[in-house]
Amino acid sequence: MAYGASIAGVRSLCAMKHVGLNVAADPVFTAAYNGVNKGFVVVTAEVDQVMFGRDIHAASFIIAFLLTMVFSVIVTLAMRPKLRRIDMVESLKSNE
Repeated sequence: MAYGASIAGVRSLCAMKHVGLNVAADPVFTAAYNGVNKGFVVVTAEVDQVMFGRDIHAASFIIAFLLTMVFSVIVTLAMRPKLRRIDMVESLKSNE
């Protein structure tokens, strides 16, 4: 709304959390390309209690990999009986 107001000729201020700016990055970039008629100010704030750490450790990659593998094995084991019951030749013949 602040960007729309600035296009219409009203000075505007947009305040949001830092994560919110990541979500709204495309419209902000569009504002930079297209320009505005009056002032358009974007202010961000970080709240330390809800921010994630900025340090990435090797253990984070290993844990993410292991969780992905465990999840894929669980899904494979859960879906295997259902997929075995499907007649693949007949499913290719159907019009649906």
